[in-house]
Amino acid sequence: MAVITEGNRRMDASALREYFQPLENWLRKDNKKHGAAVGWKLGHDGKAELYHPLKKIAANSPTLGAL
Repeated sequence: MAVITEGNRRMDASALREYFQPLENWLRKDNKKHGAAVGWKLGHDGKAELYHPLKKIAANSPTLGAL
């Protein structure tokens, strides 16, 4: 990592967060509008699995493409 960060052993993702903030805001608003819950949880076997939406999303919903 030191090679790509010019000797720095720490990385700062703040520029990426700033760049993608409008998209994140839109996704949060759209997911709330459509009742979608997106994320990860631990399954019964202790492995991570995709958290399913609280409501079923219609096949023509724009949110479906974001999942």
